[in-house]
Amino acid sequence: MALTRDLSATTKARAERDPRLRCALFREAAQALLDGDLAVCKGLPHDLVNAMIGFAGAAQATGLPAKSLMRMLGPAGNPRAENLTALLAALSMGVEVRVAPASRAAARRTITP
Repeated sequence: MALTRDLSATTKARAERDPRLRCALFREAAQALLDGDLAVCKGLPHDLVNAMIGFAGAAQATGLPAKSLMRMLGPAGNPRAENLTALLAALSMGVEVRVAPASRAAARRTITP
């Protein structure tokens, strides 16, 4: 019988010991936000928060309650862009990455009202 492990727990354990994975996860979340892909952007920070600063640390850094952060990053969450950017700003303290819109069309699509 094959052994299975929880993906979130595996990701958390690896991200805690591998700074390159933390940078890659952060870059992917930030890039998704810039490209307007909120579904991806909403899921990745959950793993990052767990691996980097925990929800209590994220709550302190963003000024948002930990339970609200957990809900907004959960499967049924509906985070506001300002909350996602505040969370990514808090997480950016532990990584050094550079992000930019993948294309000019993606940049216009996310900026146009």
